[in-house]
Amino acid sequence: MTLSNMTGSFGAMARSIYVKCILITTMVTSIVVAALSYQNARASADIAREGVKNLAITATSNTAGRLGSAIRFSNIDDLNNQIDALIAASDGLATGALIISKTGDLLAQVETGDADLAALRALAQSAVNESPGQSLQDGLYFAHPVGFGQQDATVGALAVSWTAEPIMDKVNDQKRLQLLVAFVLFACMLGCATFLLRRILGQPLGRLEQAMQAVASGNYQSAILDTDRNDEIGRLAANLDHMRNGLDAAAHAAETASADQQEQKDVIATLTAGLKKLAAGDMTVRIDQQFSEKYKQLKEDFNDASLTLHDTLQSVVDNARLIQQEAEDIGRQSGELSQRTETQ
Repeated sequence: MTLSNMTGSFGAMARSIYVKCILITTMVTSIVVAALSYQNARASADIAREGVKNLAITATSNTAGRLGSAIRFSNIDDLNNQIDALIAASDGLATGALIISKTGDLLAQVETGDADLAALRALAQSAVNESPGQSLQDGLYFAHPVGFGQQDATVGALAVSWTAEPIMDKVNDQKRLQLLVAFVLFACMLGCATFLLRRILGQPLGRLEQAMQAVASGNYQSAILDTDRNDEIGRLAANLDHMRNGLDAAAHAAETASADQQEQKDVIATLTAGLKKLAAGDMTVRIDQQFSEKYKQLKEDFNDASLTLHDTLQSVVDNARLIQQEAEDIGRQSGELSQRTETQ
């Protein structure tokens, strides 16, 4: 795989990692926000129901404590007033109430909601039998025996049905508000997480991808950033910087070798041309081209050899001329000597 292909693969991998990190952050944040919202809503509902139960027990027992005289003397108006006051004071939490005598006779009742009067009456009867408690329906049906006299003898019972719906409505309103707040917080957290991931992961990976593309295109001079980081990105950047330096050195060596090879060709061509001229009889040929220090001695040796050869040949020519002149002188003297001899 070429470095260019590796760069493309790395870029795709970096973008995939960045997107996955954002998705994981979104998922985890959503789960945390949803879990916290659910737990908060459930805790609020439990607290609301528990508060209604405590109110029901307290209000029912307190009201029952004031009904003894009215039940003993069958003051129906007072009984109705008492349970009306209880219903009114409950602010919609009490949905029905009834009072029975010790013999089970119904003395008064009020129904403002979906109270099960039959269940209330059965619960009141159990309270008369000295078993005060609550029914199993929603756990919000309460009954309390009513006593009268010094012995606090049971003369009847009060049963009241309660509901947590008004409070639950408020809880639900609060829950919707909390969900809205949670959504806003979630959006803010997601935005912050995305920003931090971009700064910590996305931008460094992008710079690393650009650096790899620069190295892949043969640009070995651009500096590699983030090499001072102490994490995986820093190690990747340091490795890439090391590889860039190695490639730069290799490219420089290749350029140097190429330049040396070209210079060597030029030197050989120059020397060859000079030798051809020498072979053709041109003893004045000299190499004036500037050679590098590596080939300077070759130039000097050629010029020295050319000069020596020129001087040697010149000396031979001069000697040949001298010999020729001496031969001509000898010939001329011989001729003159012959003519004298003939004359004599």
